[in-house]
Amino acid sequence: PRQSERRFGFSDKGRLNCDFSYTSLAQKVRGKQAQRVSRKEMSAMLGTALEGVVDLGKFPKAVIDVSVLVLQADGGELGAAICATSAALADAGIDLTDVLPACTVALIDNQLFLDPVPHESAQHQGSLLLAYSPALNQVTQTHLSGSWSYAQVREGLELAMGGCLQLKDIIRDVLLAAAAADQDETDAVSANGQAMQE
Repeated sequence: PRQSERRFGFSDKGRLNCDFSYTSLAQKVRGKQAQRVSRKEMSAMLGTALEGVVDLGKFPKAVIDVSVLVLQADGGELGAAICATSAALADAGIDLTDVLPACTVALIDNQLFLDPVPHESAQHQGSLLLAYSPALNQVTQTHLSGSWSYAQVREGLELAMGGCLQLKDIIRDVLLAAAAADQDETDAVSANGQAMQE
């Protein structure tokens, strides 16, 4: 977190400043105008998703900067960015109400595919993104594109929620393992310091 700029005035709650961008080589065909529009939309969707779980009340007058740089775009970049930033914020000690998994579902020939691979993403007729906080039982972001029937939307949401529940456990396990490794490193450093004093 950093101090908020004066032009934003005093606020009891902090702000999230999200920037989502692609490298020039991230996608084969992508015009500058399309990249600007997509960057702005993706940044806004990332911010909306994260605001649902970041406890901004603990950071008055502060700004939390979140930057995502996509090196390779194979589809599902926003879902991956939401998962990664949620884990990064938790690892950095930013108070979250829950880790935030996100999944993408693609509609291809009336079949649903969870987190599609690049060739599936290229031929989809529709896509659905869901960011879901299991502890709060709350959807913090959803985005639907293409032509879906009501039954397909319902099935897609259930599929995405199931994927989010699986991802939640993976994200938590990784964060717990990282915290344990940090604690082991701290213990080793303090043990070496005590040994040197003796």
